[in-house]
Amino acid sequence: MNASLLRPFTADEVVFAFRDIGPDKAPSIDGFPSSFFRLHWNTIGSDFIQLCLDLLHGSADLATFNRTVLLLIPKVASPDSMRQFRPISLCTIIYKTVSKVLVNHFKSILPLCISPNQWAFVSGRSITGNILIAHELIHSLSSIGTGPYQGAVVKLDIEKAFDKVEWSFLHDVMLRLGFDVSWALSALLTAEQSSGGLVSLGASRIGPRINHLLFANDSLIFIRNSASEAQRLKHILHIYGQASGQKVNYDKSTIFFCPKISQQDRDTISVF
Repeated sequence: MNASLLRPFTADEVVFAFRDIGPDKAPSIDGFPSSFFRLHWNTIGSDFIQLCLDLLHGSADLATFNRTVLLLIPKVASPDSMRQFRPISLCTIIYKTVSKVLVNHFKSILPLCISPNQWAFVSGRSITGNILIAHELIHSLSSIGTGPYQGAVVKLDIEKAFDKVEWSFLHDVMLRLGFDVSWALSALLTAEQSSGGLVSLGASRIGPRINHLLFANDSLIFIRNSASEAQRLKHILHIYGQASGQKVNYDKSTIFFCPKISQQDRDTISVF
C-alpha cells in the first residue's frame, strides 16, 4: 500500500481525473469552467497536464490555485443563523483535478482500511443496502405489538464541526481503524449493546441483530421503550461529544416511536 501511494503521478491520471469533472460545473474565482479547457484542449492541454503534475509532485505552489469562492445556500426560507446555510465551495478546475488525482490514488487501498460494514464512499459498494436495512428495521418496529422490544428509532443529526474536531481524537481513531472515523461512536454503541444497555433489533427471527446504522452525520439508533435506556444513550452521545468535539444537533434530530407506545411514554423518552 505504501509503495502504491508513493509512486509518481502520471499524465494519464491527470487526464482521467479531468474528464471526470462535469463541463457545466460552476466556475471559481478565475471564471474558467471545465468546458473552457475542453474546448481549447489542443492548445493548452499539455500545459494543463504539466502544471497538475508539478503541483502533485510539490514543485509548484498550490496556493495560487487554491483560491475558493464560498457560496452560502439557505436551507430554510428565512435563515437567521449560520447553521441554516449550506456552504458550497467553488474551486478552480486545476484544484479539482489535482484533488481527484489524489482521491483516485487512495481508492485502491480504501477497501483495505475501511470496515466491511461501511457501504458508502468505497468503490464497488453501495449505500442502497443500508437504506434497505433501515427500511426493514423500521417496518419491523412498526409491526411490534406489546413486548420487551417495543421502542423507538432515534434519528440523530451530528453537527458538521469541521473546525471543532479534536486532532488527538482523529489521530487515535486513524491508528485503530484507518480512515473510518465513525468507529468511535459505533464502538461505544456496540459495547453498550453487548452489555445489554441498548436493545438490538432484527427484521426477522434468524437475522442479525442491529442497534445502530451510521451514515456520515446522520445516524439511526434503536432503543427500547425505557427512560433509563434513553438516558444511557444520551450519556454515550455526551462522551462521544467530549472526545471528538462533535455535538448532536437536536433541532434536526427526530424520534420515530412504535405506534403502540402511549403518549405518556413518548413524552417521557423525548425529554431526554
